[in-house]
Amino acid sequence: MSVAYTIYKLKEEIEAFETIIELVGEDQEVKEQYEALKIELKSNIDKAPKIINHYKDIISNLEIEEARIKEYKATINDKIDSFKSMLLSLVKDNEGKNIKGDLHTISMTKRKTKMYDETEIPKEYFVEKVSIALDKKAIIADMKEGVEVDGVTEVVKEGLLIR
Repeated sequence: MSVAYTIYKLKEEIEAFETIIELVGEDQEVKEQYEALKIELKSNIDKAPKIINHYKDIISNLEIEEARIKEYKATINDKIDSFKSMLLSLVKDNEGKNIKGDLHTISMTKRKTKMYDETEIPKEYFVEKVSIALDKKAIIADMKEGVEVDGVTEVVKEGLLIR
């Protein structure tokens, strides 16, 4: 059974005992079991930072592996580009004529593309773009002054601190 599951179950049992204590009062046996659960919870809580650090280490290792795979992917893409370039060179050396194999034919294609030098293009071809963005700093400043801003709800987020 995992420590996380044990802590979860202990928390549930402690809450159940708290309800029982409220209902039946200060029964010595119930109180002893309640205290024993709290001690067991405390000993398991001490394991929590190690578990969290273990998972953080796994994430760190995954990030390293991710970077390695990204680099490997770039290497493979470079090999593909290099191979395509070599094949194009073969077609050019063949005076632009197709090179036929038993299953495939390699040929050269030409595509028209536009190159834009924006310093030379007349102004009539430009459009003005207007962008509107939320000024969060102004909202925060106004809310600190006690101003209620429609559409803004302050939410308290709970976090966890382990020392």
